[in-house]
Amino acid sequence: MGNRQEQKTVVGIYLVYIDDLLTELGCHSESIFEDAGFSYPDYVQHGERVSVDKVGELVNIINARVNFPEFFLRLGERIPIMANGQLGQAILACKNVRAALILAQQYAALAVTDVKISVQKEIGYTVVDVQAKTASPALNKAFVEAMIGTFNANMARLTGVVFFPKTVSVMYSKSECLHLDKMYSRCEVTFSAPSNTFTISDHHLDLPITTADKLSEVILVAQCEDELEKMQSSISLSERISQIIVLYLDSSPSILFVAEKLQVSERTLRRRLAENGICFRDLLKDIRHETAIDILKNTDMRIELIAWKLGYKETSNFRKAFKARTGVSPREWRDNA
Repeated sequence: MGNRQEQKTVVGIYLVYIDDLLTELGCHSESIFEDAGFSYPDYVQHGERVSVDKVGELVNIINARVNFPEFFLRLGERIPIMANGQLGQAILACKNVRAALILAQQYAALAVTDVKISVQKEIGYTVVDVQAKTASPALNKAFVEAMIGTFNANMARLTGVVFFPKTVSVMYSKSECLHLDKMYSRCEVTFSAPSNTFTISDHHLDLPITTADKLSEVILVAQCEDELEKMQSSISLSERISQIIVLYLDSSPSILFVAEKLQVSERTLRRRLAENGICFRDLLKDIRHETAIDILKNTDMRIELIAWKLGYKETSNFRKAFKARTGVSPREWRDNA
């Protein structure tokens, strides 16, 4: 399990916007970047992707040294859609906000391999769920805040209409995200929620994007698909399976579900797992346990909600599995952490 994060990457140009905001705040960017393992000022080349682990270290240093709680919300607001590479170009060509969100749902991995966006239609509005699944809790929180910030700023740029989500919910406590409550006072903000979501009214979803171009959209979406296939082909089987499990953990993904996502038969996947000495059930258990530890350590989410996020139908099954690994219940582990 220790190698699961090695190949995960982030679009490198994000570092340019981090550097710019640090400079604007009067921070010493060079020392921050170099202490995170980046060679300053040549920390990223054109079109380069960077390691999620290194970005996580950069986030930890920013949190420790920069007294600006809303840093990542503000960062998200500054990053233009075009900075998201091929995905960004395709979004610029979309018909409306709804189409842009659906595209982001399909190809979020092109920007950050550890982020999943889910778009769920409800009566009169749509729920956008953002899941960040890196090994760094601080980086996960940074990604979520940046996504909220970038949505508001970029939808206004793309449509010419300034609007806010109907509601915003985050997994983090109010004390951790007090700045979110202040900055989004026009929205109903919920803390310590089971997931990170924001809701958008149908009226705003139907707003046209001013740069829409139907032919360009077709071409650019095809390029996104090609790029995603190239990314996936360079990732090991265990890595790809782990990514799918992590992103769909709350639905307790079966081996058949994973096989469908990989576009192979269940029989073929079982054979390839056996050839690589991988036990699907053990992999699922490991990921569930790692995720449980992360949530228990870094949030005050109720045990029942944690069990749900891990894909357990019954909370008692989660408690039993956790105690088998640690010797104590989830609540006891949290109290002693």
